[in-house]
Amino acid sequence: MNFKKFTRLLWAYKWVLLLFPTALAGAVFYLTKMEERSFTTSTVIYTGFASGYTIEMDSRRDFVSINNAFDNLINTIKARTTLEEIGIRLLAHHLMINKPTPGVATAGTFKKLRDVVPETVIRQVVDPSSVENTVQNIYRYAQIPKNVIGEKLLNDKKSIYGVQGILSKLTVTREGNSDMIRLTYTADDPSVVKETIELVSTVFMKRYREIKVDETGNVVEYFMEQLKKASTKLSAAENKLTDFSRDNRIINYYEQTKSFTIRDKDFSLDIDKEKSNLAANKATLKDLEKKLSIRQDIALQSQQLTNIRDSLAVLNTRLAMMEMKVGSGSSQKQQLKDRIEQLEKQAKDNISGLYDINNSVKGLPSKLLFDEWTQTFMNVDQGEARLLTYYDIQRDYDDFYRRFAPLGSKMGQLERAISVAEREYLEILHGLSVSKLREQNMLMSSNLKIVDPPIFPGKPEPSKRLILVIGSFVAGLVLIIAYIIGKEYFDNSLKNPVRASKQVNIPFVGVLPIRNRLHSRKEFERLESIAMNQCLAQMALLTKKSDRSPYSGSGRERSKRSGQKLFY
Repeated sequence: MNFKKFTRLLWAYKWVLLLFPTALAGAVFYLTKMEERSFTTSTVIYTGFASGYTIEMDSRRDFVSINNAFDNLINTIKARTTLEEIGIRLLAHHLMINKPTPGVATAGTFKKLRDVVPETVIRQVVDPSSVENTVQNIYRYAQIPKNVIGEKLLNDKKSIYGVQGILSKLTVTREGNSDMIRLTYTADDPSVVKETIELVSTVFMKRYREIKVDETGNVVEYFMEQLKKASTKLSAAENKLTDFSRDNRIINYYEQTKSFTIRDKDFSLDIDKEKSNLAANKATLKDLEKKLSIRQDIALQSQQLTNIRDSLAVLNTRLAMMEMKVGSGSSQKQQLKDRIEQLEKQAKDNISGLYDINNSVKGLPSKLLFDEWTQTFMNVDQGEARLLTYYDIQRDYDDFYRRFAPLGSKMGQLERAISVAEREYLEILHGLSVSKLREQNMLMSSNLKIVDPPIFPGKPEPSKRLILVIGSFVAGLVLIIAYIIGKEYFDNSLKNPVRASKQVNIPFVGVLPIRNRLHSRKEFERLESIAMNQCLAQMALLTKKSDRSPYSGSGRERSKRSGQKLFY
């Protein structure tokens, strides 16, 4: 189809092309004459996701994490629970007023609400003194099956209080690549628009902060609980060690063991030295007895001397103990030594009264030898007493070793338990510190701020009525043109000469006009004569070109032989 034929085709349907789009545009104009005007307002909120300060400034912020943060924020705004709370709070504000109030609800909104909610329900849910109580009452009432608030307001897709109604009119966008988001809301009541966008900002910021705190709140609570358990465990381990040390008289096991080992070594040297001195004194005593012809057993038979020697043994033992004891009083030692000297003098006097000490066997002065013998005799007694004391002390040392040696492993076990409990406590304490730091960082990052508060929309949005009328006219025109072209393309009738020639398989000669009452008879006869002459001329031309034509000479002969009749 060329342009000329297309133009002729459209011209043939010129009235349809004019009337159908006009009628469609008129219908749209009529249907939109009662269109409600809409009001829009918006607010801008600063998030600080991309460039805001946080405690963890060393942590890397990449494009994906920033976009994820914005997606979480937007999804929080559009969450069902968020929109549900917004709708219920808006409904609570509207139910608490007794007449249309500027800035809360216009007369139309107030009337629609009062027509839906009966007065009995309003009295049941409204608490004039508290918005929060009213909100909670609406929450509880909405849980009742087949309640008017839930069915006709909160669950209605077109209601300004319903989740779907709010979501369909709420737009949340990020301002370019900045840290700010813009919330835009549209409705037919300017008071509802401003109050709803304020509720959206308040409710979602509160819920977003709660979500952020809950992310680490459970972790902090976990570490606090574990820290208490670890502290109790550490205290129990320390108390066990304290009780063990007190029961076994341990101040510092390793220092005590080291000090005792050194003292034991020194004491062993003292015993060896005392044994050596005692052996030397006994040898000297034996030699002196030979020189003085003294029989020690006879001397020792004196009862008084025996008592003195017993007293000396006791005093020497006490002196030896005091010398071994660290920090013993020097005055007590001196008194004890003085007493020992007195007893030694008495012993010497008693011994000298038993024997004749004028001369010795070898003619030596007996006085000198006897004094030496007496002193040696006292030294032997003193040495034996000290040695017995040392043996007793050595047995105490042995007992100490037997008792103290196994305590080392037990104390090591207790110290390891304390070390493990202490490391566990410190690890949990570190985790708690990190969690609290993370919690504080979450609080800082969730501290959203309203940069551009919403304003009361004084003028409605421009009407789209003209655009709808023009669009309907253009759409009707396109539809009717498409219909005409489709009808012409799929038309299988013989109106088209080319299509008619192909379908009947006969060359096209001409056409005769259809009689139309709108044309005069004279004009029709003229057109018919012209068309007939064209047909005859075309037939004559075709017969001359084809030998098979029944109008040519050879064709007429074949027709006569075959008995065919020709029409002229």
